[in-house]
Amino acid sequence: MNTVGKIIEHVSGQLNDQGFKLEYTRWNRETQLEYMNQALKEIGTYRPDAFTRTEPITLVAGTKQTVGDFKTLKGIHDSNGLPIHEGDASLLKAFMAYDYCTPKVQYKNGTPVYNVKSFGVSAADSKVFYVSPPVPNGVTPTITATLIGEPPELTLVDWDTELAMEGKYYNNLIDFMQARAYELDSESPNSRANSQMYFTRFYQAMGVKYRIDAAVKSGYYKGEVGTGDPRAVIR
Repeated sequence: MNTVGKIIEHVSGQLNDQGFKLEYTRWNRETQLEYMNQALKEIGTYRPDAFTRTEPITLVAGTKQTVGDFKTLKGIHDSNGLPIHEGDASLLKAFMAYDYCTPKVQYKNGTPVYNVKSFGVSAADSKVFYVSPPVPNGVTPTITATLIGEPPELTLVDWDTELAMEGKYYNNLIDFMQARAYELDSESPNSRANSQMYFTRFYQAMGVKYRIDAAVKSGYYKGEVGTGDPRAVIR
Protein backbone atom coordinates (compact mmCIF):
# COMPACT_ATOMS: atom_id res chain seq x y z
CA MET A 1 0.00 0.00 0.00
CA ASN A 2 2.95 2.33 -0.57
CA THR A 3 2.07 3.72 -4.01
CA VAL A 4 0.23 7.01 -4.34
CA GLY A 5 -2.81 5.35 -5.89
CA LYS A 6 -3.06 2.58 -3.31
CA ILE A 7 -2.93 5.05 -0.42
CA ILE A 8 -5.62 7.24 -1.98
CA GLU A 9 -7.77 4.17 -2.67
CA HIS A 10 -7.38 3.10 0.96
CA VAL A 11 -8.39 6.53 2.26
CA SER A 12 -11.33 6.59 -0.12
CA GLY A 13 -12.42 3.21 1.22
CA GLN A 14 -12.15 4.46 4.79
CA LEU A 15 -14.45 7.31 3.77
CA ASN A 16 -16.93 4.79 2.36
CA ASP A 17 -16.45 6.27 -1.11
CA GLN A 18 -15.58 3.06 -2.97
CA GLY A 19 -19.01 1.68 -3.88
CA PHE A 20 -19.46 -0.73 -6.78
CA LYS A 21 -19.02 1.34 -9.97
CA LEU A 22 -19.32 4.46 -7.79
CA GLU A 23 -15.69 4.96 -6.82
CA TYR A 24 -14.53 8.44 -5.82
CA THR A 25 -18.04 9.88 -5.91
CA ARG A 26 -17.85 12.40 -3.07
CA TRP A 27 -14.10 12.99 -3.21
CA ASN A 28 -12.59 12.47 -6.65
CA ARG A 29 -8.99 11.45 -7.34
CA GLU A 30 -7.79 15.02 -7.88
CA THR A 31 -9.27 16.16 -4.55
CA GLN A 32 -7.75 13.23 -2.69
CA LEU A 33 -4.40 13.89 -4.34
CA GLU A 34 -4.53 17.51 -3.16
CA TYR A 35 -5.23 16.27 0.38
CA MET A 36 -2.18 14.01 0.10
CA ASN A 37 0.05 16.88 -1.03
CA GLN A 38 -1.18 18.98 1.87
CA ALA A 39 -0.53 16.12 4.29
CA LEU A 40 3.01 15.61 2.96
CA LYS A 41 3.81 19.30 3.41
CA GLU A 42 2.43 19.23 6.95
CA ILE A 43 4.49 16.15 7.82
CA GLY A 44 7.54 17.81 6.27
CA THR A 45 6.98 20.89 8.43
CA TYR A 46 7.12 18.89 11.66
CA ARG A 47 9.51 16.13 10.57
CA PRO A 48 11.72 17.10 7.62
CA ASP A 49 13.67 13.86 8.14
CA ALA A 50 10.60 11.94 6.92
CA PHE A 51 11.88 12.56 3.40
CA THR A 52 15.45 11.41 3.93
CA ARG A 53 17.14 9.52 1.11
CA THR A 54 20.65 8.63 -0.08
CA GLU A 55 22.20 9.85 -3.30
CA PRO A 56 25.68 9.77 -4.83
CA ILE A 57 27.47 13.12 -4.99
CA THR A 58 30.50 13.75 -7.18
CA LEU A 59 32.96 16.07 -5.45
CA VAL A 60 34.74 18.93 -7.17
CA ALA A 61 38.31 20.11 -6.64
CA GLY A 62 38.89 22.03 -3.42
CA THR A 63 37.18 22.12 -0.04
CA LYS A 64 33.77 23.66 -0.78
CA GLN A 65 31.07 21.30 -2.06
CA THR A 66 27.31 21.60 -2.67
CA VAL A 67 24.23 19.41 -2.86
CA GLY A 68 21.24 19.92 -5.15
CA ASP A 69 18.42 22.39 -4.76
CA PHE A 70 15.76 21.77 -2.11
CA LYS A 71 18.00 19.36 -0.21
CA THR A 72 19.76 19.47 3.15
CA LEU A 73 22.85 17.39 3.88
CA LYS A 74 22.50 15.13 6.90
CA GLY A 75 25.60 12.95 6.58
CA ILE A 76 28.00 11.30 4.12
CA HIS A 77 29.52 7.83 3.78
CA ASP A 78 32.66 6.60 2.08
CA SER A 79 32.86 4.05 -0.74
CA ASN A 80 32.68 1.23 1.83
CA GLY A 81 29.46 2.57 3.35
CA LEU A 82 31.14 3.76 6.54
CA PRO A 83 30.05 7.12 7.99
CA ILE A 84 32.52 9.99 7.64
CA HIS A 85 33.20 12.08 10.74
CA GLU A 86 31.49 15.47 10.86
CA GLY A 87 33.76 18.27 11.99
CA ASP A 88 33.60 22.02 12.48
CA ALA A 89 32.46 23.67 9.24
CA SER A 90 34.02 27.03 10.18
CA LEU A 91 37.47 25.43 10.51
CA LEU A 92 37.13 23.53 7.25
CA LYS A 93 35.98 26.71 5.55
CA ALA A 94 39.07 28.49 6.82
CA PHE A 95 41.21 25.92 5.04
CA MET A 96 39.80 27.13 1.72
CA ALA A 97 42.32 29.97 1.84
CA TYR A 98 45.04 27.36 1.39
CA ASP A 99 43.48 25.44 -1.47
CA TYR A 100 46.47 26.37 -3.61
CA CYS A 101 48.38 23.97 -1.38
CA THR A 102 46.05 21.13 -2.31
CA PRO A 103 48.18 17.99 -2.61
CA LYS A 104 48.90 16.49 -5.96
CA VAL A 105 46.99 13.43 -7.06
CA GLN A 106 48.28 10.25 -5.48
CA TYR A 107 48.07 6.95 -7.30
CA LYS A 108 47.86 3.35 -6.20
CA ASN A 109 48.40 0.72 -8.89
CA GLY A 110 47.76 3.40 -11.49
CA THR A 111 44.44 4.48 -9.92
CA PRO A 112 44.02 7.96 -8.36
CA VAL A 113 43.33 7.75 -4.63
CA TYR A 114 41.37 10.24 -2.51
CA ASN A 115 39.33 9.77 0.66
CA VAL A 116 37.31 12.28 2.67
CA LYS A 117 38.43 12.27 6.31
CA SER A 118 35.86 14.72 7.69
CA PHE A 119 33.22 17.18 6.56
CA GLY A 120 31.25 20.11 7.95
CA VAL A 121 27.90 21.58 6.90
CA SER A 122 27.71 25.35 6.52
CA ALA A 123 25.68 27.03 9.25
CA ALA A 124 24.53 29.67 6.77
CA ASP A 125 23.46 27.29 3.97
CA SER A 126 22.67 23.63 4.64
CA LYS A 127 23.22 22.87 0.93
CA VAL A 128 26.92 23.79 1.26
CA PHE A 129 29.49 21.61 2.99
CA TYR A 130 33.26 21.46 3.28
CA VAL A 131 35.51 18.42 3.09
CA SER A 132 38.95 17.66 4.46
CA PRO A 133 41.41 17.10 2.96
CA PRO A 134 40.64 19.25 -0.10
CA VAL A 135 39.88 17.32 -3.27
CA PRO A 136 42.97 17.41 -5.55
CA ASN A 137 42.72 18.72 -9.09
CA GLY A 138 42.15 15.99 -11.64
CA VAL A 139 40.15 13.74 -9.29
CA THR A 140 36.35 13.39 -9.27
CA PRO A 141 35.57 11.13 -6.29
CA THR A 142 32.00 10.11 -5.50
CA ILE A 143 30.55 9.81 -2.00
CA THR A 144 27.17 8.67 -0.75
CA ALA A 145 25.19 11.45 0.89
CA THR A 146 22.20 11.21 3.21
CA LEU A 147 19.92 14.07 2.21
CA ILE A 148 16.76 15.57 3.59
CA GLY A 149 14.58 16.60 0.65
CA GLU A 150 11.42 18.62 0.22
CA PRO A 151 8.03 16.85 0.32
CA PRO A 152 7.08 15.83 -3.23
CA GLU A 153 4.40 17.68 -5.20
CA LEU A 154 2.38 14.81 -6.68
CA THR A 155 0.18 14.72 -9.77
CA LEU A 156 -2.01 12.02 -11.30
CA VAL A 157 1.00 10.96 -13.36
CA ASP A 158 2.49 9.68 -10.07
CA TRP A 159 -0.50 7.39 -9.38
CA ASP A 160 1.55 4.17 -9.55
CA THR A 161 4.70 5.70 -8.05
CA GLU A 162 5.98 4.55 -4.67
CA LEU A 163 5.73 7.33 -2.12
CA ALA A 164 9.22 8.43 -1.03
CA MET A 165 8.54 8.73 2.70
CA GLU A 166 9.44 6.73 5.79
CA GLY A 167 6.82 4.07 6.46
CA LYS A 168 6.24 5.12 10.07
CA TYR A 169 4.45 8.26 8.83
CA TYR A 170 1.83 6.47 6.70
CA ASN A 171 -0.81 6.45 9.43
CA ASN A 172 -0.25 10.17 9.98
CA LEU A 173 -0.68 10.77 6.27
CA ILE A 174 -3.96 8.86 6.23
CA ASP A 175 -5.28 10.67 9.32
CA PHE A 176 -4.60 14.08 7.81
CA MET A 177 -6.23 13.15 4.48
CA GLN A 178 -9.35 11.93 6.26
CA ALA A 179 -9.44 15.08 8.41
CA ARG A 180 -9.37 17.26 5.30
CA ALA A 181 -12.04 15.14 3.60
CA TYR A 182 -14.48 15.37 6.51
CA GLU A 183 -13.74 19.08 6.78
CA LEU A 184 -15.37 19.56 3.38
CA ASP A 185 -18.84 18.82 4.78
CA SER A 186 -18.71 21.56 7.42
CA GLU A 187 -22.50 21.72 7.80
CA SER A 188 -22.66 18.21 9.24
CA PRO A 189 -21.98 17.93 13.00
CA ASN A 190 -20.73 14.36 12.52
CA SER A 191 -18.32 15.41 9.75
CA ARG A 192 -17.01 18.30 11.83
CA ALA A 193 -16.45 15.96 14.78
CA ASN A 194 -14.68 13.39 12.58
CA SER A 195 -12.48 16.08 11.05
CA GLN A 196 -11.48 17.38 14.46
CA MET A 197 -10.79 13.86 15.72
CA TYR A 198 -8.44 13.03 12.83
CA PHE A 199 -6.66 16.38 13.02
CA THR A 200 -6.13 15.82 16.75
CA ARG A 201 -4.79 12.31 16.14
CA PHE A 202 -2.44 13.62 13.47
CA TYR A 203 -0.86 16.39 15.54
CA GLN A 204 -0.67 14.32 18.72
CA ALA A 205 0.97 11.42 16.90
CA MET A 206 3.51 13.71 15.24
CA GLY A 207 4.51 15.02 18.67
CA VAL A 208 4.78 11.52 20.16
CA LYS A 209 6.96 10.32 17.26
CA TYR A 210 9.28 13.27 17.79
CA ARG A 211 9.70 12.58 21.50
CA ILE A 212 10.26 8.84 20.98
CA ASP A 213 12.84 9.40 18.23
CA ALA A 214 14.67 11.91 20.43
CA ALA A 215 14.77 9.44 23.32
CA VAL A 216 16.00 6.56 21.16
CA LYS A 217 18.76 8.67 19.59
CA SER A 218 19.90 9.90 23.00
CA GLY A 219 20.13 6.36 24.37
CA TYR A 220 17.78 7.11 27.27
CA TYR A 221 15.10 4.63 26.27
CA LYS A 222 13.45 1.67 27.99
CA GLY A 223 15.42 2.24 31.19
CA GLU A 224 18.80 2.44 29.46
CA VAL A 225 21.35 5.13 30.32
CA GLY A 226 22.52 6.83 27.16
CA THR A 227 25.22 9.25 26.14
CA GLY A 228 22.97 11.96 24.69
CA ASP A 229 20.82 14.58 26.34
CA PRO A 230 18.90 12.96 29.26
CA ARG A 231 16.14 15.54 28.79
CA ALA A 232 15.12 13.60 25.66
CA VAL A 233 13.78 10.72 27.79
CA ILE A 234 10.07 9.95 27.50
CA ARG A 235 8.37 10.96 30.73
